[in-house]
Amino acid sequence: MTWPFAWLATATRKGPLGWGLASLTCFILFLLLTFPFGPLQHRLLTEFNRTSGLEVRAADWSVGLPATIEWRDLVLTGPTIGTISVGTARAAIGVFQAILGHLVVEYAIQLPGVAQSEVGRASGSLTSAAWSLQGPLAVKGHLQQMDLATVLKPYVSRGTIQGDFMHRWDSTQGAQAALNGEGTVKADITDLVVERIGPNPSANSSLTFNQIHAVFACRSCTCDVTDLKGDAMDG
Repeated sequence: MTWPFAWLATATRKGPLGWGLASLTCFILFLLLTFPFGPLQHRLLTEFNRTSGLEVRAADWSVGLPATIEWRDLVLTGPTIGTISVGTARAAIGVFQAILGHLVVEYAIQLPGVAQSEVGRASGSLTSAAWSLQGPLAVKGHLQQMDLATVLKPYVSRGTIQGDFMHRWDSTQGAQAALNGEGTVKADITDLVVERIGPNPSANSSLTFNQIHAVFACRSCTCDVTDLKGDAMDG
């Protein structure tokens, strides 16, 4: 038998162990090359739309190795957030967990127009007991110098956030499922300008915060501030 890679041919000469390693390698390569990434990426977007209540559209997507799906030029729309643009979103899928019916995703989201990969970035993991994302489901992540004006207009005109979050849902079914569950958010916000939205636009002014450190504990649609420090200057 002629192996396509020289190191596989060398491994098979090592006896039963070599044959076992070569067979396992071929199995993994075959699995990655034939894995149904197309239906999977469509399923992920569909379930995200359902559980979050947002509409997500991606201009293009591609597959990377070992098992990564990347969406480009995404647009998120919703009744409360308006429209948010995302440059790229990358999801590394746990293939063996997916075969067993579980979903383990390592994700990274990059805002558009940011040259440095360590700025304007959110990364973390999502785990679900089923592909349907109906729970139990847990998500955790890290926000790295995210521009709040990009995602919270018109309420915020300037500000940068860095922090960590985690949330867990026993069930994601129902219209308000995204607001349920329990979790924590720890955030450090700098150079924040909050616009006051009132019935009389000509009377609106803004609030400027130089720095804020906040910790929130959320449970069943309610978030409590457990720690809040900072300084503000009324604009």
